[in-house]
Amino acid sequence: MAGMLEITAENALAYMRECGLIGSDPARVELLGGGVSNIVLRLESNDRAMVLKQSRPQLRTRDAWFSDLDRVYREQEVMQALHPLLPAGTVPEVLFVDRPNYVFVMSHAPAGAQVWKEMLLAGEIDLALGQKVGAVLGLMHEHTFVDHRAVEPFSDHTV
Repeated sequence: MAGMLEITAENALAYMRECGLIGSDPARVELLGGGVSNIVLRLESNDRAMVLKQSRPQLRTRDAWFSDLDRVYREQEVMQALHPLLPAGTVPEVLFVDRPNYVFVMSHAPAGAQVWKEMLLAGEIDLALGQKVGAVLGLMHEHTFVDHRAVEPFSDHTV
């Protein structure tokens, strides 16, 4: 972790420009909530939106709770493994990885997309959406059962 650049809403645009992910055009950044173990930022430049995610060593919990920074890469690697196996738009595309800083950048959900967990917590039940989620889960099991090599990189459960 020595030397890790901590990305914030204040320095994210400069970081993204330095990495070549956005140009000098006007851009904006927004802190997204929901997680306790990462900072998650939405970055918008021109008509393109992306999400930057960076591990944090200490989780945002009441009591001190520390976690392995490498856990962010398990998510990134699973996304990269599933992206070509599932229907377009199902899994975000990984656009950039900065391992020394525990960062990855992914495509953003389409405009108007809703978070299914939030819908369920609000009591909104959409059976058609539930069927689509079940079909995607079935595809994940089918692909990984047929080709065990797809899951071999994930046999280490450390993170």
